Amino acid sequence: MSAEQDEVRRTLALYAHRHDSRDAQDYADLFSVEGSFVRAQAQHRGREAVREFIADLYRTQPEDRRTKHLCGNSVV
Repeated sequence: MSAEQDEVRRTLALYAHRHDSRDAQDYADLFSVEGSFVRAQAQHRGREAVREFIADLYRTQPEDRRTKHLCGNSVV
């Protein structure tokens, strides 16, 4: 496996961990500066827009809400 493939797998794993920790900045840092988060209702362009979106999402959820995202093996 290449170093690039390992980095993609690492990013996928960190995505789940950071989302579950509810840290909007650490979560957004996984995206490139010009990256996008696309969902059915909207597209959030740029790391700062992703951070704002996810921070707003976390604010709308109960403070005691806990999640556990799991990632299986990925073909990269």
